[in-house]
Amino acid sequence: MLIVLVEDDGILRRDMEEILTQKDYQVRALKGYDEAEKYLRAGEEADLYLVDVMLPGRSGFELCQRIREFCDTPVIFLTACSDEASVVKGLDMGGDDYVTKPFRVAELLSRISANLRRWGRQEDSETLLSGDLKLCRKSRKLFRQEEEKWVEVKLSKTEWLLLEYMMLHSGKVLKREQILAHIWDGKGNFVEDNTLSVALSRLRKKIGDYEDKPYWDVVWGVGYRYLVWVRNC
Repeated sequence: MLIVLVEDDGILRRDMEEILTQKDYQVRALKGYDEAEKYLRAGEEADLYLVDVMLPGRSGFELCQRIREFCDTPVIFLTACSDEASVVKGLDMGGDDYVTKPFRVAELLSRISANLRRWGRQEDSETLLSGDLKLCRKSRKLFRQEEEKWVEVKLSKTEWLLLEYMMLHSGKVLKREQILAHIWDGKGNFVEDNTLSVALSRLRKKIGDYEDKPYWDVVWGVGYRYLVWVRNC
Protein backbone atom coordinates (compact mmCIF):
# COMPACT_ATOMS: atom_id res chain seq x y z
CA MET A 1 0.00 0.00 0.00
CA LEU A 2 1.38 3.39 -1.02
CA ILE A 3 0.63 6.41 1.17
CA VAL A 4 1.42 9.91 -0.08
CA LEU A 5 2.20 12.17 2.88
CA VAL A 6 2.00 15.92 2.29
CA GLU A 7 3.45 17.74 5.31
CA ASP A 8 5.63 20.88 5.35
CA ASP A 9 7.04 20.32 8.86
CA GLY A 10 10.30 18.47 8.16
CA ILE A 11 10.62 16.83 11.58
CA LEU A 12 7.00 15.63 11.66
CA ARG A 13 7.27 14.47 8.04
CA ARG A 14 10.33 12.34 8.80
CA ASP A 15 8.79 10.92 11.99
CA MET A 16 5.56 9.98 10.21
CA GLU A 17 7.44 8.47 7.29
CA GLU A 18 9.41 6.29 9.72
CA ILE A 19 6.26 5.21 11.59
CA LEU A 20 4.40 4.28 8.42
CA THR A 21 7.40 2.46 6.95
CA GLN A 22 7.71 0.39 10.12
CA LYS A 23 4.10 -0.68 9.54
CA ASP A 24 5.07 -1.93 6.06
CA TYR A 25 3.50 0.93 4.13
CA GLN A 26 5.30 2.44 1.19
CA VAL A 27 5.55 6.19 1.73
CA ARG A 28 6.09 9.09 -0.64
CA ALA A 29 6.73 12.17 1.49
CA LEU A 30 6.10 15.57 -0.13
CA LYS A 31 6.71 19.06 1.29
CA GLY A 32 3.64 20.94 0.06
CA TYR A 33 1.04 21.75 -2.56
CA ASP A 34 3.42 22.29 -5.48
CA GLU A 35 5.22 18.97 -5.03
CA ALA A 36 1.91 17.17 -4.63
CA GLU A 37 0.48 18.74 -7.78
CA LYS A 38 3.55 17.69 -9.78
CA TYR A 39 3.06 14.17 -8.43
CA LEU A 40 -0.56 14.18 -9.61
CA ARG A 41 0.21 15.64 -13.04
CA ALA A 42 2.90 13.00 -13.55
CA GLY A 43 0.17 10.38 -13.35
CA GLU A 44 1.55 8.78 -10.20
CA GLU A 45 -0.90 6.72 -8.15
CA ALA A 46 -1.52 6.29 -4.44
CA ASP A 47 -3.69 4.18 -2.17
CA LEU A 48 -4.24 7.00 0.32
CA TYR A 49 -3.27 10.66 0.83
CA LEU A 50 -2.36 12.13 4.24
CA VAL A 51 -2.63 15.90 3.82
CA ASP A 52 -1.74 18.63 6.31
CA VAL A 53 -4.37 21.37 6.19
CA MET A 54 -2.00 24.28 6.99
CA LEU A 55 0.39 24.04 4.04
CA PRO A 56 2.34 27.14 3.01
CA GLY A 57 0.95 28.93 -0.02
CA ARG A 58 -2.11 26.88 -0.90
CA SER A 59 -3.96 24.91 1.78
CA GLY A 60 -4.55 21.22 2.16
CA PHE A 61 -8.22 21.85 1.38
CA GLU A 62 -7.23 23.23 -2.02
CA LEU A 63 -4.93 20.26 -2.57
CA CYS A 64 -7.82 17.89 -1.81
CA GLN A 65 -9.89 19.62 -4.49
CA ARG A 66 -7.02 19.15 -6.92
CA ILE A 67 -6.70 15.47 -6.00
CA ARG A 68 -10.40 15.00 -6.69
CA GLU A 69 -9.84 16.24 -10.25
CA PHE A 70 -7.62 13.22 -10.80
CA CYS A 71 -8.97 10.41 -8.61
CA ASP A 72 -11.25 9.25 -5.78
CA THR A 73 -8.39 7.98 -3.60
CA PRO A 74 -9.10 8.44 0.14
CA VAL A 75 -7.83 11.69 1.66
CA ILE A 76 -7.25 12.05 5.41
CA PHE A 77 -6.62 15.58 6.69
CA LEU A 78 -4.07 16.28 9.41
CA THR A 79 -5.32 19.38 11.18
CA ALA A 80 -4.75 21.44 14.29
CA CYS A 81 -8.32 22.74 13.94
CA SER A 82 -11.02 20.47 15.31
CA ASP A 83 -13.82 23.03 15.19
CA GLU A 84 -17.02 22.13 13.37
CA ALA A 85 -16.57 24.63 10.53
CA SER A 86 -13.12 23.31 9.62
CA VAL A 87 -14.26 19.70 9.68
CA VAL A 88 -17.30 20.41 7.51
CA LYS A 89 -15.20 22.41 5.05
CA GLY A 90 -12.76 19.54 4.65
CA LEU A 91 -15.50 17.00 4.06
CA ASP A 92 -17.28 19.31 1.62
CA MET A 93 -14.09 19.56 -0.42
CA GLY A 94 -13.89 15.82 -0.85
CA GLY A 95 -11.98 14.67 2.23
CA ASP A 96 -12.80 11.29 3.73
CA ASP A 97 -11.59 11.70 7.30
CA TYR A 98 -9.50 13.88 9.58
CA VAL A 99 -7.07 13.43 12.46
CA THR A 100 -6.50 16.28 14.90
CA LYS A 101 -2.96 17.28 15.89
CA PRO A 102 -1.36 16.37 18.18
CA PHE A 103 -2.53 12.83 17.45
CA ARG A 104 -1.78 9.46 18.93
CA VAL A 105 0.03 7.09 16.58
CA ALA A 106 -2.48 4.31 17.27
CA GLU A 107 -5.38 6.58 16.28
CA LEU A 108 -3.67 7.65 13.05
CA LEU A 109 -2.88 4.06 12.07
CA SER A 110 -6.44 3.01 12.87
CA ARG A 111 -7.91 5.75 10.64
CA ILE A 112 -5.52 4.82 7.82
CA SER A 113 -6.41 1.15 8.11
CA ALA A 114 -10.16 1.85 8.17
CA ASN A 115 -10.04 4.01 5.06
CA LEU A 116 -7.86 1.56 3.16
CA ARG A 117 -10.24 -1.29 4.01
CA ARG A 118 -13.17 0.78 2.83
CA TRP A 119 -11.51 1.71 -0.45
CA GLY A 120 -12.95 -0.39 -3.24
CA ARG A 121 -13.79 -3.38 -1.17
CA GLN A 122 -17.34 -4.27 -0.10
CA GLU A 123 -19.72 -2.64 -2.56
CA ASP A 124 -20.44 -5.94 -4.36
CA SER A 125 -20.28 -8.25 -1.36
CA GLU A 126 -23.51 -10.07 -0.48
CA THR A 127 -22.65 -10.53 3.21
CA LEU A 128 -20.98 -8.12 5.63
CA LEU A 129 -19.65 -9.20 9.02
CA SER A 130 -18.99 -6.68 11.77
CA GLY A 131 -18.54 -7.50 15.44
CA ASP A 132 -21.50 -9.69 16.40
CA LEU A 133 -23.51 -8.71 13.31
CA LYS A 134 -24.03 -10.39 9.95
CA LEU A 135 -25.76 -8.32 7.28
CA CYS A 136 -27.13 -10.35 4.35
CA ARG A 137 -27.65 -7.80 1.60
CA LYS A 138 -29.43 -10.04 -0.92
CA SER A 139 -32.15 -11.10 1.51
CA ARG A 140 -32.05 -7.79 3.42
CA LYS A 141 -31.76 -9.55 6.75
CA LEU A 142 -29.64 -8.80 9.79
CA PHE A 143 -28.45 -11.43 12.27
CA ARG A 144 -26.74 -11.04 15.65
CA GLN A 145 -24.62 -13.78 17.16
CA GLU A 146 -25.99 -14.91 20.50
CA GLU A 147 -24.55 -17.90 22.36
CA GLU A 148 -22.86 -19.31 19.22
CA LYS A 149 -25.94 -19.05 16.98
CA TRP A 150 -27.29 -16.40 14.64
CA VAL A 151 -30.55 -14.73 15.68
CA GLU A 152 -32.41 -12.49 13.24
CA VAL A 153 -32.88 -8.85 14.21
CA LYS A 154 -35.98 -7.32 12.64
CA LEU A 155 -35.29 -3.93 11.07
CA SER A 156 -37.45 -1.36 9.35
CA LYS A 157 -36.52 -0.36 5.80
CA THR A 158 -34.97 2.88 7.05
CA GLU A 159 -32.96 1.10 9.76
CA TRP A 160 -31.72 -1.42 7.21
CA LEU A 161 -30.58 1.28 4.77
CA LEU A 162 -28.83 3.18 7.56
CA LEU A 163 -26.88 0.19 8.81
CA GLU A 164 -25.89 -1.01 5.34
CA TYR A 165 -24.70 2.46 4.35
CA MET A 166 -22.62 2.95 7.49
CA MET A 167 -21.09 -0.51 7.28
CA LEU A 168 -20.12 0.01 3.64
CA HIS A 169 -18.39 3.24 4.67
CA SER A 170 -16.89 2.11 7.97
CA GLY A 171 -14.24 4.44 9.33
CA LYS A 172 -15.43 7.38 7.23
CA VAL A 173 -17.13 10.44 8.67
CA LEU A 174 -20.58 10.57 7.08
CA LYS A 175 -22.37 13.90 7.17
CA ARG A 176 -26.03 13.89 8.12
CA GLU A 177 -26.88 15.30 4.69
CA GLN A 178 -25.15 12.36 3.00
CA ILE A 179 -27.06 9.84 5.09
CA LEU A 180 -30.38 11.60 4.58
CA ALA A 181 -29.86 11.62 0.83
CA HIS A 182 -29.15 7.89 0.89
CA ILE A 183 -32.32 6.99 2.77
CA TRP A 184 -34.58 8.95 0.43
CA ASP A 185 -37.85 7.07 0.72
CA GLY A 186 -38.14 6.30 -3.00
CA LYS A 187 -41.41 8.18 -3.43
CA GLY A 188 -39.91 11.62 -3.82
CA ASN A 189 -40.30 12.48 -0.14
CA PHE A 190 -37.14 13.45 1.70
CA VAL A 191 -36.68 11.88 5.11
CA GLU A 192 -36.57 14.56 7.81
CA ASP A 193 -33.56 15.13 10.00
CA ASN A 194 -35.49 14.16 13.13
CA THR A 195 -36.42 10.85 11.47
CA LEU A 196 -32.71 10.09 11.10
CA SER A 197 -32.04 10.66 14.80
CA VAL A 198 -35.00 8.50 15.84
CA ALA A 199 -34.08 5.71 13.42
CA LEU A 200 -30.47 5.64 14.62
CA SER A 201 -31.61 5.56 18.24
CA ARG A 202 -33.93 2.62 17.59
CA LEU A 203 -31.27 0.81 15.56
CA ARG A 204 -28.74 1.19 18.35
CA LYS A 205 -31.19 -0.30 20.86
CA LYS A 206 -31.83 -3.27 18.56
CA ILE A 207 -28.20 -4.18 17.82
CA GLY A 208 -26.65 -3.18 21.14
CA ASP A 209 -22.90 -2.65 21.55
CA TYR A 210 -19.86 -4.71 20.64
CA GLU A 211 -17.40 -5.45 23.45
CA ASP A 212 -19.02 -2.67 25.53
CA LYS A 213 -18.48 -0.09 22.78
CA PRO A 214 -21.02 1.35 20.31
CA TYR A 215 -20.91 0.36 16.65
CA TRP A 216 -20.75 4.03 15.65
CA ASP A 217 -20.07 7.35 17.30
CA VAL A 218 -21.38 10.87 16.80
CA VAL A 219 -19.11 13.48 15.24
CA TRP A 220 -20.80 16.48 16.80
CA GLY A 221 -22.14 19.04 14.38
CA VAL A 222 -21.16 16.89 11.39
CA GLY A 223 -22.56 13.36 11.37
CA TYR A 224 -21.51 9.83 12.29
CA ARG A 225 -18.60 7.39 11.94
CA TYR A 226 -19.01 3.59 11.97
CA LEU A 227 -16.28 2.22 14.24
CA VAL A 228 -16.24 -1.58 14.14
CA TRP A 229 -14.18 -3.36 11.49
CA VAL A 230 -16.29 -4.68 8.61
CA ARG A 231 -15.26 -7.64 6.46
CA ASN A 232 -17.00 -9.24 3.51
CA CYS A 233 -17.62 -12.91 2.86
